[in-house]
Amino acid sequence: MKRALLIEARARCRIRGCDALYHWLQVDHVEPHSKGGPTSLANGQILCDPDNKWKRDLVA
Repeated sequence: MKRALLIEARARCRIRGCDALYHWLQVDHVEPHSKGGPTSLANGQILCDPDNKWKRDLVA
């Protein structure tokens, strides 16, 4: 699933203008798993570590 999402995202963070290095990229749930979001391609996205942490801070 991670490989498919990386290919779809062209190995770039989903946040516009972000030029994070490849090794910072992570698979993330669009709808958080903790709130019932499924682990699926449709609910997945690629974010870099800093943007993923920023998103978690907004949700919390």
